[in-house]
Amino acid sequence: MNADKFILISILKLPTLNITYCLLIIALGEAPEELCDRITDTFMTGKMLIERDRIFTTAICHFLALENLRDANRFMTIFKQAQEAKGHNIDTKLIIFCEQLLQVCRRDATELFKKLVNSVKPAMRWGDEEKEKVVSDLLTGPIGLKFFNIQPKVNPMMQMMQRLLS
Repeated sequence: MNADKFILISILKLPTLNITYCLLIIALGEAPEELCDRITDTFMTGKMLIERDRIFTTAICHFLALENLRDANRFMTIFKQAQEAKGHNIDTKLIIFCEQLLQVCRRDATELFKKLVNSVKPAMRWGDEEKEKVVSDLLTGPIGLKFFNIQPKVNPMMQMMQRLLS
């Protein structure tokens, strides 16, 4: 394990940092194996498995937002193997959504991507608006733009300001 990955693992252990920030650092560090190990070791009981799926979905979205389809697929593969080895259910809505999202990102399937994102919105209601917004913003922002050339929605006020300034 190199020093950069050791630093990333150490950051994940800090309780004061926001988990979304930690997931972004891991995605930037291209360390899907370490992230999978951390998630597998942390989330082991019934109620924790729901949080596991949420963090897993957020991590997949971070990898895709960085156009890192290789590590997103690698993360999916090792995550499923680790969860099956522990006897945990991997047929949840969010894990299935992530599998489908990865398949859609491998192809030029804009309409299918839009339908997939709209169909998963009820499962994305986590009770924590900030965490919901992160995944939603990643899907409708960088992932939609980079993989499907879907322009993100712009606030009308921002659009008006841009017109005035140009």
